[in-house]
Amino acid sequence: MKKFMSLVLTVALAFSIFQGVPAEKVSAASVTGTVVLSGSTSVNPLIQALAEAFMAKNKGIKIVEQNVTGSGAGITDATKGTVDFGMSSRDITSTEAQTLNKVQICLDGLAVVVNKSNPVNELSPSQLYKIYTRDTSSLNWNQISGSYSTSVKIAPFGRESGSGTRSCFEDFFKADFGSALPSGYDVNLDGSLASTGVMQASVQNNSGAIGYMSLGDMAAVSATGVVTAKKAGKVTITVTTSDGKKTAACQIVVK
Repeated sequence: MKKFMSLVLTVALAFSIFQGVPAEKVSAASVTGTVVLSGSTSVNPLIQALAEAFMAKNKGIKIVEQNVTGSGAGITDATKGTVDFGMSSRDITSTEAQTLNKVQICLDGLAVVVNKSNPVNELSPSQLYKIYTRDTSSLNWNQISGSYSTSVKIAPFGRESGSGTRSCFEDFFKADFGSALPSGYDVNLDGSLASTGVMQASVQNNSGAIGYMSLGDMAAVSATGVVTAKKAGKVTITVTTSDGKKTAACQIVVK
């Protein structure tokens, strides 16, 4: 797949304020029990890696995941107290903060992705908005500069309701682009998909597809900003200053 990185997601763990946290440090050897998490499919790979490292140092602890179906599930489960932590790729709302505590563990990028056969190298926010609102000027890829010269139908995919990745995608248009996606826009998409894995497969198997997913599934970014690709492909990285006045972009090809 090709990737266009543009947005930033807050990746967090949420837990009920009624559960509390240990007030004292204890030795790893004396700690036993099971920690249960649920929620975001995009956060899950990171949590699995962290859990493996934690359990290696704390032999008495078992970390398990359940209901890994999206941020909404993690927030709901943490609120109900059916899990110890809910995984979320979005920030919690003010209402949710009345019953939940948030621990931010990192920031992630949101990548807009197209099929690797698509020659397009750049999409503007305006073009992306028209694609996801099914504007008549953006129904086929030959209407987009730099894409297919033949009439290939644009097949926009989104995530399911409750997905933190979807929430961040929608927030970009509302807060940064200045025009929110209209209510009910998702019914005209080619699918509202249940997980990051389904999104990846859907875009890979459809030459006209476009979607969005966690950049963490596409590449690793170090603390100093070094980007390491996980797969062969072509990526355009766009950086925007916090005031939105200056942007810069570069294209990286991994063979």
